[in-house]
Amino acid sequence: MFASLLCNLKESRLVAFQSDSTHRSISLLTTTNPRPKLYSTALRPTHALLQTLDSGSVPSESALGDFSQWLRKNGAVGSSPPPVKPSFVPEGLGLVAQRDLPRNEVVVEVPKKLWIDADTVAASAIGRVCGGLKPWVAISLFLLREKAMGDASPWRPYLDILPRQTDSTIFCAGRKRSFWRYKINHSDAITSGDPSWEIKGKGLFSRELIFSLRTPVPVKSGEQVYIQFDLSKSNAELALDYGFIESRSDRQAYTLTLEISESDPFYGDKLDIAESNGLGETAYFDIVLGGSLPPQMLPYLRLVALGGTDAFLLESIFRNSVWGHLELPVSRANEETICRVVRYACKSALSSYRTTIQEDEELINGGNLDRRLRIAVGVRAGEKKLTQLHAQLLLNGFSQKCFLLTKLLSFCIASGDVSHAATAFSLVDHPSTTLSNQMLRALSLSPTPLNCLLFYNQMLQRRETFKPNGFTYAFLFSACARANSSLLCQGEQLHARIVSAGFGSNVYVQTNLINMYATATAAAGGTREEAIARARKVFDDMPQRSIVSWNSMLAVYLQLGSCTQLPNSSARCLRGMPCRGPP
Repeated sequence: MFASLLCNLKESRLVAFQSDSTHRSISLLTTTNPRPKLYSTALRPTHALLQTLDSGSVPSESALGDFSQWLRKNGAVGSSPPPVKPSFVPEGLGLVAQRDLPRNEVVVEVPKKLWIDADTVAASAIGRVCGGLKPWVAISLFLLREKAMGDASPWRPYLDILPRQTDSTIFCAGRKRSFWRYKINHSDAITSGDPSWEIKGKGLFSRELIFSLRTPVPVKSGEQVYIQFDLSKSNAELALDYGFIESRSDRQAYTLTLEISESDPFYGDKLDIAESNGLGETAYFDIVLGGSLPPQMLPYLRLVALGGTDAFLLESIFRNSVWGHLELPVSRANEETICRVVRYACKSALSSYRTTIQEDEELINGGNLDRRLRIAVGVRAGEKKLTQLHAQLLLNGFSQKCFLLTKLLSFCIASGDVSHAATAFSLVDHPSTTLSNQMLRALSLSPTPLNCLLFYNQMLQRRETFKPNGFTYAFLFSACARANSSLLCQGEQLHARIVSAGFGSNVYVQTNLINMYATATAAAGGTREEAIARARKVFDDMPQRSIVSWNSMLAVYLQLGSCTQLPNSSARCLRGMPCRGPP
């Protein structure tokens, strides 16, 4: 129970891509015929909370009794009589219910004075020499010192019941030392994502913190109280941190490491886009068997693979919206490149194993492996299954459906077949903002532009996948302009929304806003001068103007027949346009 307060840092290993070249990462996906290989990369620290007990190091009954008394003496047990007590179980040592316990009942409360954490070490006799050390190192030294003190240590009853060894893979060949921890057993039958522990204050006005352990499921009297470990941990992490693995498929995972190569001619642009979306030069993605791909993995792969005719997306004008474009296939060449490279990497990973999946399963089912080796083989078999499945998905084209639907939608839009475009859109499980914008564009060009605004309101309900951007509002203003006067009020409301949403300086949005005010104001009965004035105000307020903006403003003058009525204004607009090339 106290183990949850110990920081346990170990080196985990990751799967990463690297090309045969010594200076180029496999993430430079524009190579003609990449032959990736895998290398290991150190992962940041992981923090283990609780761990199973090794059955080969069960404490004596007297030590267990002393520990129970020590708990009660220091206020570490909740109600009286205690709902659970440390007892011997098939797994070794665990907590056994003394009565029927409902779900979410507090069974143990541990006051702050019994926590072994960085603060405990800092306040001890070795606190000064442990300053600056990593928490798990400092705690390890603290436990070793307390163990060496024997009866003089106030932690003696706790230390006496700790196991001498565990089944964690960190203690395999090459690892000689460990620090000891008390453990509570685990059951993979508990699938709730709710934590079974919490840290809270003791009493309404008390400043004393306590660690509270609750029952995650109802427990009968005499049954063991289990806990649920972090559902996001893979079997490799469970084996490393806790010394066990699960048979559930969602525990089988591996981590892909992708990089933007410094030799990429667009390295700076790609790195800027990646950092703007919470990633970096190197990105880690956990692939889980039976689960969907990490949402940022494909956009990152497509970003790294951008080149050739697709490189226009890296221009600064698309900087704020390019990630939305990358959520869908950029081009067939780009998509085939990332599929080919990742598939080669998966095949390379599988070829590096000395055994097959079938051979691993025969080893596990044979029953001749010791506990640690059985755990290691189980993790290895899971990684192979997942890597094989991932390669097969890529071989079959995991993004083929999305790619074809996008192409079908684009074809329907180009041909003006809005009905079929809507059907294609409905087949997409989780449409991205980019795909939704394509549908908005189709509806804005349809005979009933009002449907564009109705569709927009529907998309706002999908806040997880739909994030309006500049293209969204540009298509909406285009729809309002095509509806003449009927959508002027809605257009004015959208104008207020883009200002509050931070799109007021977007050149593309403002250009369409000019067209809307000019067209819709005149159609609503306003004078030509009034329509021009409203459009001109938007134009004058633009912090930046493109050549399209200037042409749009000139088109307003021409559209409203003002070249003769307002020659000075139109002439000034024409003279103010920036020149391109020699006059």
